[in-house]
This record gives sequence, C-alpha cells and structure tokens, in this order.
Amino acid sequence: MKAPPTRKSLPRRAAHACYRGLRGIVVIQDSPHRIAWGVAIGTFVAYLPLVGIQMVIGAIVCKFLRANVYASIPMAWITNPLTIVPIFYVLFLIGGWFLGESMTYDEMKEMVDKINEAGIWTWAGIKETISLIGLMFGPMLLGGIIVGLTNGALFYVITLKLVATYQLRRSKRREEWRKSTEQNDAESVQPEEESQESPESTETDNT
Repeated sequence: MKAPPTRKSLPRRAAHACYRGLRGIVVIQDSPHRIAWGVAIGTFVAYLPLVGIQMVIGAIVCKFLRANVYASIPMAWITNPLTIVPIFYVLFLIGGWFLGESMTYDEMKEMVDKINEAGIWTWAGIKETISLIGLMFGPMLLGGIIVGLTNGALFYVITLKLVATYQLRRSKRREEWRKSTEQNDAESVQPEEESQESPESTETDNT
C-alpha cells in the first residue's frame, strides 16, 4: 500500500521554485556576461509598477541591449500575486520618503482588495486601478528604480560568478571525458594491432 503523497509547505514550494529558476538560468548556453546582464535587466524591470507587462518590457530591453532574454524571464516573477502588495508598498515607502508622500499598508491593501473584488478588467476595477496608480505611481516608480538598480547590480555580480564557475566546471568535465575516451580508444586499438601481428610472427617462426 503506497503512502499518500505529502504536500510541501508554501515556503518549501517557493524555495524549490527559486532553485529551479536559478538552475535554469545557470545552465543557459550563452556567455556569463550576457546571462548576468539579462538577469540584471529582468530584476530591474520586476520592481517597476508595470503589472502584467514586466516580462515583455524585459524582453524588449534585453533585445535592445544584447542581453540574454531567457535569463530575464524568471526574474519578472519577483513580483507575483503573493508578493506584489508588500513589495510595491515598500517601494512606495522608499519613493514616498524622497517625495514626501505617505499611505498606510492597510489603505493600500484595501484599494487592491477592491480591485480584485471588482475584477481588474471591469469598469469598477479599472477606476479603482487608475485611482490607485494616481496616488502611488510616482513614489512606486522612484522606489522601483532605486531598488531595481541596487538589486539588479547585486544579481549581476552573483549570476556572473555562478555562471562562470558552472561553465568552467562543465568545461573541465568535458575535457576529462574527452581524455578518458581517447585513452580508452587507444587501449582498445592496441590489442587489435597485436592480434594482427601475431599470424605474421607465427609464419616467420615456422620458416
């Protein structure tokens, strides 16, 4: 009798998703700089208040700046349905500190809940969205630029080192495999040559 499948907790699932996303980035076939550049761009765009189009904007910027487009895609999910409210509120606080604007977390969450209840594509939802954007867009944009540039630079350095290390190890493994294959081929050829020489030596002995 099989044991029932265990369901992973939300933090474990999030950690597993992050690991898979990171591994998917590291194994991309491209130069370390282009991959890290794509990650940095995707990270920067993820913090901008452009909900729903971060991946598209990131891909366009990557194409324009010759970065790896695929490396930018997972980073756009930094802001997802579970994290978007707290992240955008922090961005608002940072930008609002410079611009002298403020809003409590509960006030922001209440407006977001109204949008979700009405439906973002309904007329009521669109009005609530426009109202929220009007109140928060400036501070969030400034905060997103500050945090996006900071984290983008940090992720660029980390990704560059990870990809360079991975590619160096992969290159060493391939070189070791090539040498091992050549050695095995040489060892397999040597007995064949000896077996071909043995009849000649036998004939010489007979004469």
